[in-house]
Amino acid sequence: MAQPTSSPVAIKIEDSQGQPSPTPTGMSNNYRGSRTRTENISEDISDDENTSVWIQGLPPNCSYDMLLANLEKTGKVFATVVNKPIGLHNTSASKVVFWDRSGVNNLLRKSAKGEFVFPGNFSPTVELNRIKTSAQPVSNRSRVIFVTGPEQFVNFDNLYRFFSEGIVFQLEQVSQIRTEQGSGVVTLRWAFGSYRLQAQSAFKKLHDAIAASRLRGGNPDLAAVHVAWGPDPCEPQN
Repeated sequence: MAQPTSSPVAIKIEDSQGQPSPTPTGMSNNYRGSRTRTENISEDISDDENTSVWIQGLPPNCSYDMLLANLEKTGKVFATVVNKPIGLHNTSASKVVFWDRSGVNNLLRKSAKGEFVFPGNFSPTVELNRIKTSAQPVSNRSRVIFVTGPEQFVNFDNLYRFFSEGIVFQLEQVSQIRTEQGSGVVTLRWAFGSYRLQAQSAFKKLHDAIAASRLRGGNPDLAAVHVAWGPDPCEPQN
């Protein structure tokens, strides 16, 4: 596991997914993850409703921040998984689930125009994922959260430890976006690799801890913290 640092980090890679030779559920026979988890079972929807894509031919060193930087302005991201090369494969692959169908359409257009290019002159292929996922309800929730509070609690090392206890996640980037001069209050922007089970879990864990601290008169620094959803930079600007 990577040691805490202020730069973007990849903490732990989730279950991987192979694409060839699908089973009746839409999964590959080579799939190494759990076949019973809800997100790994294909929904009974049409291809036009599918918000999930499978990307092959990514750089072998492709990281979450590299992938997400190239998805900028395509669509709000629900979940990502990056699979490093294995066996005879010498490139990485990724499953990306967008919040709604517009992200899929935008990425397919970007790829068709030859604009989906990575360092090293890698031009990945993009296709609909066989494990279909329907759109999520419209919401201000995203894979990005803002944490504001006393810098004694709101700092990278402390929040990294706090989120790591019970949550498996990847990060695109953590950045300080605001400091209230003389107050010791800062705002950190946490951009996770996924909303699903990552930003979603981090927000709930922190929100619940803040509420408990305020109710029980616990850690005053924690009680003074505020957490809010932020915009996903992958979402096109209006």
